[in-house]
Amino acid sequence: VGVTAQPGSDFVETSGSIPLADAPWVRQIEIPIVGDVIDENDERLLIALQSAQALIDPTVEIEIIDDDIVSLIVDDIDVPEGEPANVAIRLSNPSDRPIGVGWETIDGTATSPNDYVADAGGFAFAPGETTEVVEIDTIDGEPLEFDETFQVEAAADGGLVATGVVTIVNDGLPEIVGGTDIIIAVPSGTTRPTQVTWFLDAVDERDGPLPVGCDPNSGAGFTVGRTPVNCTATDSRGNESTAVFDVIVSEFEGIFVGLQGGQQQRQFRPGAQVDFTGVGFDPGGRVIVELRSDPVVLGTFVADESGAVDATVAIPADTPPGEHTLAMLDVSAGGQQVLVTVDIDPAAPTTFGEPGDPTEPPATPDVDPPPSTDDPPVPPGGLPSTGAPTAVVAALAFVFLLAGVSLALATRRHQARRARPVT
Repeated sequence: VGVTAQPGSDFVETSGSIPLADAPWVRQIEIPIVGDVIDENDERLLIALQSAQALIDPTVEIEIIDDDIVSLIVDDIDVPEGEPANVAIRLSNPSDRPIGVGWETIDGTATSPNDYVADAGGFAFAPGETTEVVEIDTIDGEPLEFDETFQVEAAADGGLVATGVVTIVNDGLPEIVGGTDIIIAVPSGTTRPTQVTWFLDAVDERDGPLPVGCDPNSGAGFTVGRTPVNCTATDSRGNESTAVFDVIVSEFEGIFVGLQGGQQQRQFRPGAQVDFTGVGFDPGGRVIVELRSDPVVLGTFVADESGAVDATVAIPADTPPGEHTLAMLDVSAGGQQVLVTVDIDPAAPTTFGEPGDPTEPPATPDVDPPPSTDDPPVPPGGLPSTGAPTAVVAALAFVFLLAGVSLALATRRHQARRARPVT
């Protein structure tokens, strides 16, 4: 017979008879107890005994000891910046009695009111309930912050305590570094595509460096005109950034030279190697490379059948520090020249092509425009300027000095070969 225990949910009602006429005088009666996971008070039931003889105690009381232990849980969650944090506060298993709960937020790397709105409150689990959700507002912060956290601490009747962590996930977009317009100069009449290479990086505050994909891709061939390039970087959460720039292939008349070695700042150590790539020279003509202000001939080369020259020269080891000028002169075309200003500094970073650092990639080609007809005369011993198309090359020089873009200057012949020095 149930007292506080209920038949069916707590025990199985049963009946029967046992003989007591003969020894032994002790008999066992089995009453099935129903197990559950509900946190509840201990419960009682009675066994009623009947006999023809008088009984000392006609009832036996049985107590069902509850062994279900309830615990309090506060879930950890991730929430995007600016979205409400819906934090679940739970009981590990149901209870047959009300359980009061109080909760509050606690600063972590996320602080109120900069990153979220501090809050506190209380509620009671009704019998059988196991979950309540509290809402906490977060603040949309500045882009490219790191993920930040704060805690939700809860305490319930019976000394139950629990703490959950709310992570405010910054959903800022990856940042693509670079992506400025690229202008390539090709000789007038060029019809074949010109290969253009660039290097773009992307960084995400959570994922770190990310790959950048472009359409058309770096290294593709571009014909004369303007071609848009669309680049994207995607982080692990699906946030996508885009960069759009143009590759502009322009025709020009005259000489055009790209400085391939060294840094973008065009700094070289004495004794360093410098690589030139030039187009627009007289096919088969002599090309002289000089270091000024006191002219020193660094090499004489012959342009190939397309008028292109690839030249490697060495800065003299005794070159005094300071600003100097490298000149490439087309002797066969009446002395047309292109000048590139460089800084000679013994403390300059090691440049590509120097012994001891063969892995460092070439820097962005740097170009100085040829002097206009108003430029002062060259120093004694130098060749005079013949006024190559200053406006075109000056514009190109500006574009090639744009930060964040590294490109390999393409010439009319796509399979460039090293020009042979004149002996």
